[in-house]
Amino acid sequence: MPAAADPRTKTILVVDDDVTILDLFELSLVRQGFNAMRLPSGEKAIQIATRKGSMVDLIILDLMLPGKDGSEVLKELQNRGASSIPIFVVTAKAVTPEDIRKIKAEPNVKAFFQKPVDVKDLSAKVHEVLGTAPIRRSS
Repeated sequence: MPAAADPRTKTILVVDDDVTILDLFELSLVRQGFNAMRLPSGEKAIQIATRKGSMVDLIILDLMLPGKDGSEVLKELQNRGASSIPIFVVTAKAVTPEDIRKIKAEPNVKAFFQKPVDVKDLSAKVHEVLGTAPIRRSS
């Protein structure tokens, strides 16, 4: 089994219009050693993730966003050459098991989380998908 990658080499985009969620996810990811970039809209996420030479390793995407909603952002990312970037979908919206099945069927969706999200579960899934391990902090 290969050695785990250093999370400090990974950049995660967190896309949510709720500042509290952005704060929570960013803090959790940074404490795990990741570089986190927070964005309040899907438009900017599309621009950054599809830019030539983009260094985005994972996107955490809220479904309910102003302007383009998360489903539209997901489709546009796939259509504009960012289909290899793993995406975690999060939502506070009530969704049916069928909705979840359809979301998870998208090729780059690697996880689905219903809000409120347990950051320990989120962090564990991020490490699993990116092949990283938490950095050890001296006490």
